[in-house]
Amino acid sequence: MENSLNSLLVFKIETRLFALKVSMVERVIRAVEVTPLLEAQKAILGLINYYGRIIPVINTRSLFGLPAREMDPIDQLIITNTPGRTFALWVDIVCSITDPPVQDIVRASSILSDMNYIEGAIACDEGMIYVCNPEQLLSFQVEKMLEKTLETPGKTLLKP
Repeated sequence: MENSLNSLLVFKIETRLFALKVSMVERVIRAVEVTPLLEAQKAILGLINYYGRIIPVINTRSLFGLPAREMDPIDQLIITNTPGRTFALWVDIVCSITDPPVQDIVRASSILSDMNYIEGAIACDEGMIYVCNPEQLLSFQVEKMLEKTLETPGKTLLKP
């Protein structure tokens, strides 16, 4: 499939559908053991070692106000690249790649003004697909906590 500017990776958390621009996705992997952080907020599940890179795992359930649960071995992680950070999104399952026409995407600003982490929505047969803005998924406080935690040399990051 050609990687157009509108290509979206669609994934599911609980019964809700979300999407990311394919251009921001490095890879989709099966769930692996996540090492919890000492000072992590609910939005950060912990860290993984991905081919020698330490990558934070985002608790998408917490971010989107969905019920908490333990990670299941059949869950997936989407390795996501933004200009400022690489992180993994914990999702139930990756569903498909779609190329919706631009006119089918309703901009979030025309729905609600405070939906920074959602760029827009697309109607589909299964309901709505919320198009995420990965650069806005992490709040300023979570970003600062991650920077401080990941850049402090010699600091014990992990829970015993």
